[in-house]
Amino acid sequence: MADCSGTDRVTRRVAPFAEWDAAVRLLGACESDGDGSGREVRSVVGGSLFAPGGLRVAVRDERMVGAILIQPTSGAVAFLWPPRLVPGEPESTARALIEDCLHWAFDQSVRIVQACVEPSDERAASRLETASFLLVAEIEYLTAPTWNRADMALHAADRLEFVSVSDASALDLLGRVIERTYGDSRDCPRLDGLRSIDEVLDGYRSTGVYRPDWWRIVLRRREPVGCLLLADHPAADQVELMYMGIVPEHRGKGLARDLVIQAHRVACEAGRSRIVLAVDRANDAARAAYRGAGFESWGRRVVWVRTFSAWRRREVDGVTDGPRMT
Repeated sequence: MADCSGTDRVTRRVAPFAEWDAAVRLLGACESDGDGSGREVRSVVGGSLFAPGGLRVAVRDERMVGAILIQPTSGAVAFLWPPRLVPGEPESTARALIEDCLHWAFDQSVRIVQACVEPSDERAASRLETASFLLVAEIEYLTAPTWNRADMALHAADRLEFVSVSDASALDLLGRVIERTYGDSRDCPRLDGLRSIDEVLDGYRSTGVYRPDWWRIVLRRREPVGCLLLADHPAADQVELMYMGIVPEHRGKGLARDLVIQAHRVACEAGRSRIVLAVDRANDAARAAYRGAGFESWGRRVVWVRTFSAWRRREVDGVTDGPRMT
C-alpha cells in the first residue's frame, strides 16, 4: 500500500526480516532527544510468540521513515507500540501506520487494542488520541522484596482460606467471583465489560508461566469473598500479582492486606526474590494496601484503548467495508 505526498511516495508494508533491526531501533528511539534502548520492543521481536505481520514500516525514497509494532495476545487483545517517525516526516504517515495495524489486528480476531506509553510522551499520546484511542487509566508499577518466613509470621492472617483452582468447576466459580469483584471497582473501571470472562481468564493464563495452583479463590467462613491470581516469571526471579479483588460487600475490612500476605507466601515458597504488579493510580485503597506491605513504585504508564465494535463485511460497488472501530 502507498500514499502520495507531493512528488514523494510513501510505501507502507510488513517489515521484511532484513529490516527488523532497523525498525526496532527506530521504535526504541525517542524522537525528541534520540534516547531510548528499545529493550521492550526488541524482547517482543526476539520472542518465540512474535507475529511478524505486526511489525510494519513506512519507506520513502528507499529510506525507512516510520515504524510501528502491534502484537496479538490471548483474550482477544493486542498490544500496540505507537509509531515512531524520523524527524520531518509528516504526521499523516503515523496515522496511516496505525490504521494499517488496526485493520490487521481485526483480521486476527482482536477486539481490544491497548497501548501503554510514558506519561511524558506527548507525541505518542497525540497520535493515539487522533486515532480515536481513549485514555482509560494511568497505572503505576510496584515491586517489593519477597518476605521471608519470619516476616510473614509477623503479619500472619488466618481469617481467610485460599482455595486453588484445580478443576473446571473451581474455574467456573473463579470466573463468577472475578465478575463480582468488578462491581464498583476502581481498578481500570473503563475496561469493564469489554471482554467476556473467558477472554479475561485467557489473558491472565498467557502471562508468564501459568500455574493453576497459584490462582486462588478466597473464602471467609466458607463464603467466596475474593480472588488472587499470580503468575510465575522464573527467568526474572519474580512473581507477578496479576489481579486481586474483593467482592463489594466485604470491602473495607482489611482483607486486601491478607491477599498481599498470601502472595508473599507463594513467592517465598517458590523461592522468588520479589513480587511485581501494576495498579490504577486512581485506586487509592489498593495502593494503600500495597504500600502497607512494603511495595514501592518503579514506573508509570498511561493506558490508551481502542475497541472494535460489532460489524459485518459487505460488498458495495466492489468495495469491502472495513471494521467499525470505537
